[in-house]
Amino acid sequence: MIYRFGLFELDTAAAELLRDGRRVPLQEQPLAVLLALVENPGRVVERDELRRRLWPEDVHVEVDNGINTAVARLREALGDAAGNPRFIATVPRRGYRFIAPVERRVPTTAPGSSVAPAASAEPMPSLATRLSPLLIPLLLALAVAVYQARRPADEPPTAPSATFSTTDPSSADLPTVRLAVLPFLDLGESAETSALGVGLTEELISRLGQLQPERLRVIARTSVMSYREGADLDDLARRLRVRYFLEGTVQNEGDSVRVSAALVETAGQTRLWNATYDRRLDSLMAVEQDIATAVARALAPELEIEPPTVSSLSDSAHAKILEGRFFLAQRTEAGFRKALEAFEAVVVEAPESAEAHAYLAAAWAYLALFDFIPRTEALPRAEVEVARALALAPDLAEGHLVQAALHFYFHWRFDAAEASIERALRGNPSSVTAQLLAANFRTCMGRTADAKAALAQALALDPLSPATFAEAAWLYFVNGADEAAERSIRRALELQPEFLEAWDVEKWMAIVRGEEERAIEAFLRVVTLERLHAFEVEGLADLAEEEGIRGLLRVSLLDPESRLREVGQSPYNLALDHASLGEAEKALDALERAFTSRESDLVAIGVDPRLRLLRPEPRFRDLFARVGLPPRLLER
Repeated sequence: MIYRFGLFELDTAAAELLRDGRRVPLQEQPLAVLLALVENPGRVVERDELRRRLWPEDVHVEVDNGINTAVARLREALGDAAGNPRFIATVPRRGYRFIAPVERRVPTTAPGSSVAPAASAEPMPSLATRLSPLLIPLLLALAVAVYQARRPADEPPTAPSATFSTTDPSSADLPTVRLAVLPFLDLGESAETSALGVGLTEELISRLGQLQPERLRVIARTSVMSYREGADLDDLARRLRVRYFLEGTVQNEGDSVRVSAALVETAGQTRLWNATYDRRLDSLMAVEQDIATAVARALAPELEIEPPTVSSLSDSAHAKILEGRFFLAQRTEAGFRKALEAFEAVVVEAPESAEAHAYLAAAWAYLALFDFIPRTEALPRAEVEVARALALAPDLAEGHLVQAALHFYFHWRFDAAEASIERALRGNPSSVTAQLLAANFRTCMGRTADAKAALAQALALDPLSPATFAEAAWLYFVNGADEAAERSIRRALELQPEFLEAWDVEKWMAIVRGEEERAIEAFLRVVTLERLHAFEVEGLADLAEEEGIRGLLRVSLLDPESRLREVGQSPYNLALDHASLGEAEKALDALERAFTSRESDLVAIGVDPRLRLLRPEPRFRDLFARVGLPPRLLER
């Protein structure tokens, strides 16, 4: 039997684990644990069951330590993490559960023959971590960004979503030509090549997305996460509704790099163009230029595209840009700081690079949004860098996107934010990040129809991303589109059943609606997935039976050892819990503290349904006015 999950295959006959067709060294006990888990996906495999699999009854060992060691080695082989699991989730005091989708396949064999190899001879593109520019709408999107950076290439359900078909009246009009850049497969083993491969993919998505914005849209990479070697491209093309794929590989050979790329028309899998480039490792900029130009020429008869302009950046500086984008995509403090180093090196060498200044601004802004460094230190630097970027390139979409986020979330300059959002969308309407920022901004301004249009565009560009669907579900809910919200949250959970942010949205939607059982289930799911709460889930379930969702909310507020205290509960989130419990004065006190610290979440107080109780209060209306939101929102 062969079990496939993400980029991995477990071949039980050969007793080996493969990743992209290459053998992953794994000792006997971790391999036995993996087999027990993939044989029972979604079910808790008890520690006692693992003990029976690993050791005979007459062998006496330190069972807990042995199991812990085996699971730790297995996670290391899979690139998994206990704190942010992609494959193996810990169920406290019980065992483990395999949370990724698993496909079972019986290998085809001829009489007397061995099992056929799982991988093809010519590797195809695989997943690399996605970079999106600065967009973290409210509390949800902070976690969404982390998820997008860390999520594995688990295959989502093959059934397409009918929610946003081409005939859906809620969808925006789409251009006639849609293209997906499949993540370039790294055939080497070095971290440098991996970083450059990730950056190469991102650069091509950005370049191609701006070739002909009115006619060509480029799919976000989160929606090609399910692609893997040997995948059915016809099925992927149907689900993404794309007409073309750009696919390729990158391989480090000493001081040189080999990049292969091909433009494929999905109808009949016809190759319109392909080429292989052998260059120095620091010369990927020229390769990007050649590939983008070749794609432009191949599509020119249909789109009337002009070849992209040539960058004046040196090869070494461009390599640093790619390295910085790789680290920026990791969404960790260490990653942000390494990105800063890379981008700062570029602006020293090439101070005329608008792109480098824009990414440097984004790195500073991320550090502020994640509270890794004080805002008073990060924001002035971000402001200076984005101003330099736009002075050098007034139409740079990435620069306007960062500028919009700074105006909106940090300074509450709403007119300026809107102008920057529109400039970013004009420069690159294929940016899912820009579309989601537009949807969030328009929601907070009470512009429901415009927000829904941006959401439809984002979902059309990113139709297989649970993070995008989770965010869309909340924004649809806030905009009163309950059916669209339900479809979106169900779709997010279909794509990733254990997706924390989707369950958090589910929880709040149920609390606002007064759906007690649904709220309790979602609350307990969130606590289980976070695994940061001092109480055991069983104890919380007992509390819920006695006191309902109100009892669970009170635990969040009152337990000094709760997960919320451990991660630093923000005043705005405290206000949400107090308001949900009907404690208006305490909620208002918390909002005042949020105002003092200028929390970004306050941009949503005019539309956040969780604060509906406070809307008639004079203190709330005074706070609303100080934030500077449109007065008409209070009359909704």
